[in-house]
Amino acid sequence: MNLYVYCGNNPIRYVDPSGLDYYLYYGKDQEFAAQQYQKQLQKDFKGIPVHLIFVDTPDTFYDRWEAMGVENGKTVDIDGIIINLHGNPFGIYANDGNLIEVGNTSNDGIIPTLLLLACNAGHMDYNDNVAVQFLRRNNIRNVVAPDGTHYRHHNYGFLGIGRSVMINVKADDEFKSYLTNGDRGSWGFVSFTINSIGNVATSTNVQNSMNEKKIRAVDLFKFFHTTR
Repeated sequence: MNLYVYCGNNPIRYVDPSGLDYYLYYGKDQEFAAQQYQKQLQKDFKGIPVHLIFVDTPDTFYDRWEAMGVENGKTVDIDGIIINLHGNPFGIYANDGNLIEVGNTSNDGIIPTLLLLACNAGHMDYNDNVAVQFLRRNNIRNVVAPDGTHYRHHNYGFLGIGRSVMINVKADDEFKSYLTNGDRGSWGFVSFTINSIGNVATSTNVQNSMNEKKIRAVDLFKFFHTTR
């Protein structure tokens, strides 16, 4: 086991003085994207560990979610989370196809930002969509999720050079199948927060997430990132 992977195998140049950690949950279909997001986060937030968590079953998700904030026996702050799994307005799914019950998730830590990259997880026709479920169940300050179908665009590069993943949201047939309040377009990525009186507040005027424009997931994460 290489204890220096978290600092790019260079503990002299890159360190983690703040004790902040990122967590990235993914399934088999999202493996390439997860690896690219990890590299982008490590590049943009030098010295901060990014933990890749393969969600083979719902129990794996519950166990790793509850354990976040403790690494190698030491308490760390959860600085941000990206969940990249299949989903819909009502739930997200582990790699084995079984539903992850958001009501079963529990973590005592403060989570500044959760980027939930699951199709229609922030569908605005549902007051209790998956994004809102995460927001109310955990101490999360900001959940960002798509009001529409989430698409990934892979660039595998040449001989491993120039690899990248761009994402966007579309008002496709899947999105329209969930509409309950008449036909409308997608509002792109939506930010969900709890306001001062305990109600869910949303922000939909998000730069580069409207009109099906493509954006890096890490740039979207940074755009919304809430300080502790």
